[in-house]
Order: sequence, then structure tokens, then C-alpha cells
Amino acid sequence: MNADPAAGNKNVSQPVRFGAVKAWTAKWVFSALAVLILLATPFLAVATLDVMAKSHFDRLEGGRDKHKLIHWVRYDTFKHAYASGVMTILFGDRVAEASGLLVEWVEQNSCVGREHDLINNALGRQWAQVIEHEDNKHWRRDLANLLHSRMDQPDSAFSILNVKNPPIPENCRSD
Repeated sequence: MNADPAAGNKNVSQPVRFGAVKAWTAKWVFSALAVLILLATPFLAVATLDVMAKSHFDRLEGGRDKHKLIHWVRYDTFKHAYASGVMTILFGDRVAEASGLLVEWVEQNSCVGREHDLINNALGRQWAQVIEHEDNKHWRRDLANLLHSRMDQPDSAFSILNVKNPPIPENCRSD
């Protein structure tokens, strides 16, 4: 029916409005992409921080005996503290803490392993707050140096699995 609507024919078909469909589709696609980016970003950030932590750790360990297990355990301690410290400087304490909890939840370590990691994350956030990062292009190196030196001190609170164990909550005793 292509009759002229001005002629009074009320049975004229109206054109389909594709604008509303396009707008709805664009919103859905944008929302889906935003969710994917939000979900992927923490994991990409963790991978990047892992590479940065490994580079600093290897530099700081220098000629130290690299017995595989002890080296890995020390690196894991350093990695958690460093990543949490960097996140604290870049995004603040709350975002860093939430990111650390998310990573620990996703990794699904044993209760004891998770407790060690959370202790080291908290120490990384704590020590990051003493680093001068304003107008300091070497703040990542300075943070790495500080964390590594603190890790080796006898009174250090760092939790090094099977080397220096903190009090573990009762609910982890079955691990």
C-alpha cells in the first residue's frame, strides 16, 4: 500500500525504523566489549607485572644460589609484593587489594598458599606507600629494591612458603 497518507488513507504501512535496532545493537556490542575488556584487563596486567617482577628479581638476586625450589618460592613472594605495590601506586590501595583478591580467587591455590600470597600482597601495598613516585621515573626499580631488601631482613614480615611461615588461620589446617 503506497497510498498517500495526506489523502486520508490510514492503512498506509510505515517504514521500518532501523535506527532503534542499530542503536540497540550498538549498545549491546559496546556493553559486551566493555565487559570483555574489564575481565581481560586484570589478567593482562598480571601477566605484565609478572614479567616486570621477574626482570627486577633476577637483577636483584644476581649471583645468589639458584636452587630451583628456593628461588621459585622467593620469586613468588617478591612477585606478589611487587605486583600489589605497583597496583597501589598506579590505582590506589583499594583497587590493588581487590585485584589481589581476584587473582587469588582465580588461581585457586591451597588455603595456605593463598594466605602466604595475601600477606605478601598486603606488604607490597604497605611498602609502596613509602616510595617517592612523583616525578621519579625509576619508582618501579626503587620499589623492587626496597621490597627485595625487606624480604631478606631477619625481622621481615614477608611470608615465604616453607621457609618463613606466618600463623595460618585455623580453617587452613586441613591443607
